[in-house]
Amino acid sequence: MGIQKSEPFGGFYKKTGPIIGRRGRGMNIITGLHYKSNKPSTSGQLEVQDRFTLLNRFLAEIKVW
Repeated sequence: MGIQKSEPFGGFYKKTGPIIGRRGRGMNIITGLHYKSNKPSTSGQLEVQDRFTLLNRFLAEIKVW
């Protein structure tokens, strides 16, 4: 259920049907639901995913004092 913050045409947050409302950088942002693609990932996408995997493994080893 979405929650309306102001007048009838103002912003809202959380989910309302297929629409998601949020606040970002001081603005009300309304987006649609995202759906997972059924297409296979391209070689470029797989390369970027591998880079992020490597980066996350490296960052997981860093301990904050």
